[in-house]
Amino acid sequence: MKYYFLLIFLIFNFFFIKNTKAQDIPLGTWRTHFNYNSAFLVANSDNNGQIKSYVATQNGFFVMDWANNSLESLSKIDGFAGGQISALAFDNTTKTLVIAYQNSEIDLLQNNKITNITLLRDLSTTNSKKINDITFFQNIAYLATDLGVVVVDLRRQEIKETYQNLGALGENLPIVSCAVASDNNQNRLFLATTQGVIMGNLADNLLDFNLWTRFSLLQGNLSAQNTLKIQALNDKIYAWQNGNGLYQYIFGTNQWQIVNTPNIVLNNMQKDDSKLYLLDNTGKIWSMNDQNIVSLEDFPLVQQPKTLAGQNGKYYIADQKAGFLSNHTNEWRKYAPSGINIGNLGRIHNQNNQIIATTRGFDNLFNAFFNPLGVDFFKNGEWASQNFTQNANINTFRDISGIAYQTQEQSYYISTFGKGIIKLKNDNSTEIINQNTPNTTLVFDANGNLNMTDVKTDKNGDIVMLQSGNLAQNLHIKRKDNTWKGFTAPNPGGFQAKTIFIDQQNYKWILLNPAFGGGLWVVDDRNNRTRVLNTVPNQGNLPDANVNAIAQDADNQFWVGTNKGVAILSTTSRLFGGNVNFFTPIFQNRLLLRSEKVQSIAIDGGNRKWIGTQNGIWLFNADASEVLAFFDAKNSPLPSDNIIEISIEQHTGEVFILTDAGLVSYRSNATKADENFGDIRIFPNPVRPDFIGTVGINGLAENSTVKIVDSAGKLFYETKANGGTASWNLRDYNNVLAETGIYFVYCTDAQGGTSVVKKIAVVK
Repeated sequence: MKYYFLLIFLIFNFFFIKNTKAQDIPLGTWRTHFNYNSAFLVANSDNNGQIKSYVATQNGFFVMDWANNSLESLSKIDGFAGGQISALAFDNTTKTLVIAYQNSEIDLLQNNKITNITLLRDLSTTNSKKINDITFFQNIAYLATDLGVVVVDLRRQEIKETYQNLGALGENLPIVSCAVASDNNQNRLFLATTQGVIMGNLADNLLDFNLWTRFSLLQGNLSAQNTLKIQALNDKIYAWQNGNGLYQYIFGTNQWQIVNTPNIVLNNMQKDDSKLYLLDNTGKIWSMNDQNIVSLEDFPLVQQPKTLAGQNGKYYIADQKAGFLSNHTNEWRKYAPSGINIGNLGRIHNQNNQIIATTRGFDNLFNAFFNPLGVDFFKNGEWASQNFTQNANINTFRDISGIAYQTQEQSYYISTFGKGIIKLKNDNSTEIINQNTPNTTLVFDANGNLNMTDVKTDKNGDIVMLQSGNLAQNLHIKRKDNTWKGFTAPNPGGFQAKTIFIDQQNYKWILLNPAFGGGLWVVDDRNNRTRVLNTVPNQGNLPDANVNAIAQDADNQFWVGTNKGVAILSTTSRLFGGNVNFFTPIFQNRLLLRSEKVQSIAIDGGNRKWIGTQNGIWLFNADASEVLAFFDAKNSPLPSDNIIEISIEQHTGEVFILTDAGLVSYRSNATKADENFGDIRIFPNPVRPDFIGTVGINGLAENSTVKIVDSAGKLFYETKANGGTASWNLRDYNNVLAETGIYFVYCTDAQGGTSVVKKIAVVK
């Protein structure tokens, strides 16, 4: 026993002190990269004065714990259903956070345990099931939905019943908002609907639509028109109708009374412990006291408030433009975890050995989005933004379509759909490349635009630019000596192409718009050779003209993703003269992914293929004869099955996956390898008792052999590297878990001539 404790002491106080460098996320784990700067919903929990603020953003979710001043992003990785949140509220009686998602799924967070309710999501109906609002009464959550009212028992954590078809004739009636108020021991549920306000006594059988009271101008002095919000404050009920204003229900009279308010177009109506708050669409927030006197509040930083929570003079505001704001510390500040800062993320790029995220410039029909410039760099586990606002030269530029790094100049070239190219230098100064640049082949199109659809840097350091439109030349190359060369597209009368791929031979591959023939346009700019590859046998033999992705693997084979699966070109020897035929690999006696729209292909350090489709992402081995993994929104933290783009940080093996619902990444067990050993790193090291996962060993030479040997010299485990990384699940050949101790890691290159020995400590 003394030996055991001595070993633990030595591990933590000697060996580990030398390994204090922050580790990357473990192999086989995920992390999210969502935008937390556009907040829509906030709900506060209060546990004996210890407040937490839960905030929903455009595609993210996080919690601010005010007691310890900590921010934590929350997602499917933490056990939540994930996806865009449509309603959020906290019940202080049962200490339950209710999270409603756009797909009608419901999460209940109670005592740090998540209960997921899918009954409404799985309900078969042609009507919308969107959840719009949540209110609480006596351990019950009432959810206002487009299908009616869903009643959730928070003690039993289940749906108790639903009030559907609440229209005057028993037809479906969307419920916008809901609130409960009591009078003379009668508890009444008020519903704001698209046909005005209706009221039900909770003592009645509210499954019967005939038992609901419906208000109108004749019966209640309230128009039976769309009611935006209903709110209860101290057993008073208030309803808002844009165009008509604010009304208060007068118990005992069955009448509604107009409340004098300024001319407001309401976004939301909220409350704290003493006041009602009116959030208007101009960024103002008005408060109303118990005497129905309305005053304009002065909340700094607020721009477009969507939701407000408040108590004891402290305010917590979800603002669509300014983010999550609060004066909890007596000073107004914005709070957000690290994440993407771009509001309209559309592309991810791998440039200068880092992942870069940008906005998207144009849609599939080559129409501009008019998105502001947005570039985020992923560095040291954090996102940092490039600030363009201070540069007057480019304040009219919009719609980024591509980005490339020129190593010798230490500059980024950013293509835009409309204004040409921005050269961003390392001192943050900019230079504009357009039709006025000396010697350029760039010219305006018929509309006076420079619609650049992509930019790349080739192996010579030349800048390769792609321009759409009816032009004499659509492919432009700016040499390092500032000379230019242009190439005429196959269909210059209506040329549209969105992507350039540059292969190991420095050939340029352009993915053509299928509306103008599709396929691939290949250019050898040094020898002035070009060719179009399409679906015609011997002229490409592609399975489909819609080519969405292309990649070149370690065996110099070209993998192409189309609307009808994957195709491979094994040689380029006859690329510019002779028969060229892509072939489709066979997997399980079928053409590989033949029924899938393949939208992205990336190849990792182990020569494995990551293939993104509209139905998830596949990981195949080098020749696609074996599926190594498949991820979709059901079995992983992916926020959507629709994979837009995949980019791999080859030195860490982290796979960045852009979906139509946001960006996530997965730490794979393959990295780019060099011929010789690099700085071999083992992570995590030490392996602590709470670690569940796989140990990674990277910095290896390609095809290395790794042997794990215990302190007695006995071989415990042996494996091969995937590229420059090997992995160990902490078990031996008999699936026995490693015990506490120091293990030696012997790494030998493929020739067996070079070996490196490292140590790893395990505490269990």
